[in-house]
Amino acid sequence: MTIDQHDYDAKHNADEGIYLKEDRRTKPKELFIQAAALLGINNTTVGKLCDLGCATGDFLNYVNVKAPRLEVTGLDVSNPMLNTARKRIPNATFITGSAEDKSNLPEASFDYLSIIGVVGIFDEIAPTLETLICALKTGGKAIILSNFNENPIDVIVRYRRADSVDQSWEKGWNVHSQESVSRILESDKRVLNFEWHDFSLPFDLVKQTDTMRAWTTQVGEKQRMHVNGASMIVDIKFLSLTRA
Repeated sequence: MTIDQHDYDAKHNADEGIYLKEDRRTKPKELFIQAAALLGINNTTVGKLCDLGCATGDFLNYVNVKAPRLEVTGLDVSNPMLNTARKRIPNATFITGSAEDKSNLPEASFDYLSIIGVVGIFDEIAPTLETLICALKTGGKAIILSNFNENPIDVIVRYRRADSVDQSWEKGWNVHSQESVSRILESDKRVLNFEWHDFSLPFDLVKQTDTMRAWTTQVGEKQRMHVNGASMIVDIKFLSLTRA
């Protein structure tokens, strides 16, 4: 059966409504700390880093402070968020565009690439992986943070806020399986190696007014699992890869 693209059409509304109201420069997210550690970034790190889906630049600011000699670039589709990022990090370079379009970044130009909490927007992850691999230099490292399924099932998610005047369908919580992603990377000779890493918080997150923002609860033997208002268990993982 062929499914028309219209069946998948939905808006992604959350980012500007959240990130334009937040400023994480003085209190970085735990995921920023763990992402930088997995990339091996410290105060002696040099080279170039690009954050795909950088929003208002909070992760870029974190690595800019941690590694002041690192040249940082941000890519995002939202000009309002990039305008805020430019004011907050005047020494960074910013590009308007999608992580799904590899032409937005020069080939083999970055030592480090990150894409944090973004690939769940995309129904297919292959174009974004292609962008990462193409933009990395030989020996370059990339880190992806998302909700990845340990079971061999890919899930496309659309949700609607029943208590909102806007009754349009939204997206942003797609789940790509480790099986599908691993198959893509294993077949690509440009990938030297890749590895999965669990993400865990050392503290609880409380349920917020916007119930599509994840909070933590105990699930089985796992003390802190992320869940959201769509009754989804959100199994957040890092994927690290190195360019051959």
